Amino acid sequence: DKTGHAKAYETLEKGPTILFAVISAQSGAGFGIFLHYGAPYLLLLYLATLAYNHLGLERAGLADLLVSPYPRWRVLLGKNLSLMALYLLLIVLNGCFLLARGAGPRELAADLSLALPLGFVYAGAGNFLAIFLPVPVAPKGRRLRPQIPASRVFLVAVLQSSMLGVVTGLSSPLMLGRLLMGRTTPGWAALWAGVMVAYGALVYAALLAGAARVFPVREPEIFGEVCRSQG
Repeated sequence: DKTGHAKAYETLEKGPTILFAVISAQSGAGFGIFLHYGAPYLLLLYLATLAYNHLGLERAGLADLLVSPYPRWRVLLGKNLSLMALYLLLIVLNGCFLLARGAGPRELAADLSLALPLGFVYAGAGNFLAIFLPVPVAPKGRRLRPQIPASRVFLVAVLQSSMLGVVTGLSSPLMLGRLLMGRTTPGWAALWAGVMVAYGALVYAALLAGAARVFPVREPEIFGEVCRSQG
């Protein structure tokens, strides 16, 4: 759907602006730690709509998606890979800035070993909110009929915050692994990188499988929330 593509282009246009505003801040030890550990979270939060409402962004195109013969895990995987492509592009921009600041290849490899599985865990968790609480998106210049109640918007915001807490808990081994990668030998660092990526893949596979199981059950409600709300 054109709305989904427009959102992706908007992200490409404004994402680097947000990243530039962050990295233009005053440098310091805490700033360096943020760039290595916090930047992936900041970028994922910026992409939250693509993670938590990718079905709502489909709008009328969702009807075609729901009658397609594709397995639901493939549909969700395709949505998640689109998110990851944008996310990793912004991670590369962050890595370029770190490189300019004097970061070495080992640090950049450690950052990528954190950012990649963290992104997949975030996308996998976001599938559940997209399935259980899709928010319809009106075409540009038009309004939804009926309007989304303020209580529902508040509920979505609360659940997004709760989901972020869940993702943080699931990602705590990744943070520990990133810390260890910076304090051990190259051989052990490579081992930890493999463990982190494998852990992220396993968690994402479990989340994707769970979301794919509940997706078909929720399809009538998703259709009602998204497609019938269009003006």
